[in-house]
Amino acid sequence: PVAVSASNTGPYAAGQTVSINSSPAGLAGYAWSGPSYTASGQNQTIANATSANSGVYTVVSTDANGCTASANTTVSVYDGVVWTGAVSQDWNVAGNWNPNIVPNTCGVNVLIPTATANSPVVFAPVTVKNLDVNNNVSLTLLDNLIVCGNATLGGVGTDISGVGHLRFAGVGNQTLGGTGYVENLSV
Repeated sequence: PVAVSASNTGPYAAGQTVSINSSPAGLAGYAWSGPSYTASGQNQTIANATSANSGVYTVVSTDANGCTASANTTVSVYDGVVWTGAVSQDWNVAGNWNPNIVPNTCGVNVLIPTATANSPVVFAPVTVKNLDVNNNVSLTLLDNLIVCGNATLGGVGTDISGVGHLRFAGVGNQTLGGTGYVENLSV
């Protein structure tokens, strides 16, 4: 039987193009399926992605003998900005975010995923709507990070520490969900 793998280049911010890929190349056929999605061909793109495009995508590949194998990849499309850490650790550098904007208003959701080039450091006060910090992420606060909505910690290895505070300052009820460590919390 043929061995096949599936991958994607996410996580993605809403509005970006999702890229789902399969290998090896040169097989007789590739059939993709996912959330409200079907396509054929080895590699696929989904333009102007929304959170509705999040989910598991499956590719079924067929070799020249008619043997098939399948593989899955999970796509995450986030309604906000996603930390990449591509340039440095500095929260206030646009090149560290996808898309290239610095989140600093109560209208912007923030995702800090696992396994980025650099872990984020907040050097000056910043404000976000919702904050999602995945597992095994270290976020250093040398100044305050103000959350107007909710914050979710991803679990094992999630660490928000430093002399700054994770400060909840929204109107109405706010939640801190998940598990992880927060050194300085202000409500």
